[in-house]
Amino acid sequence: MASDSPSVCSAALFISGASLGAGLLALPIQTGLSGLVPALSGLVFIWGLMFCSGLILAETFINNGQSSAGLFSLYEQGLGRWSRWVVTPGFLLVFYGILVAYLSGGATVLAYLLHLPQEKLLLLLLFFFLSSATVLIGLHFVHRANGLFMFLLIGSFVAMLVLVGAKVESKNLVYQDWKFLPSALPIIVCSFAYQNVIPSICISLNNDRGRIRRALFFGTLLSLVINGLWIIAVIGVLPLADGTGSLLTAFRQNQPATVPLALNLHSEDIRFCGLLFSMAALFTSYVAVGEGLRNFLADLLGRQGKGSRDWLVAALTFIPPLAVTLVYPQLFLKMLNIVGGLGVVLLFGLLPALVFFRQALREKQQVRQLAALFLCLIFIALIVLECGQEFGLLQVHPQVEYWHGRLHP
Repeated sequence: MASDSPSVCSAALFISGASLGAGLLALPIQTGLSGLVPALSGLVFIWGLMFCSGLILAETFINNGQSSAGLFSLYEQGLGRWSRWVVTPGFLLVFYGILVAYLSGGATVLAYLLHLPQEKLLLLLLFFFLSSATVLIGLHFVHRANGLFMFLLIGSFVAMLVLVGAKVESKNLVYQDWKFLPSALPIIVCSFAYQNVIPSICISLNNDRGRIRRALFFGTLLSLVINGLWIIAVIGVLPLADGTGSLLTAFRQNQPATVPLALNLHSEDIRFCGLLFSMAALFTSYVAVGEGLRNFLADLLGRQGKGSRDWLVAALTFIPPLAVTLVYPQLFLKMLNIVGGLGVVLLFGLLPALVFFRQALREKQQVRQLAALFLCLIFIALIVLECGQEFGLLQVHPQVEYWHGRLHP
């Protein structure tokens, strides 16, 4: 092992950083309407599933002996050339959908926390140009800007936990609505989407199985703890259904969690930390996804090597999500639901499970076959659930609407 090889700790932090992002801002709102215990239960359940999918991809990468392969190569070697027809639209859905969600969330956060609701369009364009320009300036600048905003993200998140945690009310933690939990699962899935960095993790750790598994475990575990603490803090502070600044109002208006916190608690410190936290989370995620989409499109179109000066690839990367956001500006939670329930579950859940199932069939290991089949069925159920909700075939409403009606007749 080379002396300059990254440690398991640094690899774990990289994995955690890849999964944390704007999902933090959406997670407490939708999961909160199911109640604390269901929300945390769903969080642990999805964490287990996504940890398993990461292990499968890492094992496949190591077995193939690739030094520079990406997920396309892994899926093609694990499933066959037909997988390209699934992976390509899946990647486009995930990348474009997340950029739309981040643009919508960024404009909403700036408008509410700066008290400029009438200037939302201008703030959307400002966030778009600054974030997109950061990607186009070059990879070196991206890493420097991302490092600064990660520092702001961590600092403001800790400050938010301290400020908000002091106002947690135990009565807010007892509500439970298990029937609403399935509708929150796609948002939770988005909070554990790190699998696209697995090839680089395997390479950096020299395909050492033990170190890779530890990095995956501790990296995803850190995301689990951070997400769990954030859910507890937000659910414990926000009223369930009591007008402006409530969980229900934020859910209906597609607001990130920091918006109802600022509206409800009337604290300048929380408003300021919320602004820093929200923008840092959105900016770092937007830049990372934007760079990933730009590279993906350059590879897909055979235009690798031109870098950030390829204006055709740049336009195809950033103009479509901006156009969608301008037409439909309130898509933050909605788009993360679609991305999580369809794109992420398909790419980072079902396809790895199918790779695992095919490997188990070749090796004739019945226990592994059953485990793989179980994973496949769970991920298929999540996709069917999301499709049912999006096409109106399955209506899942928060029980809190009726609770609110009985409390305030």
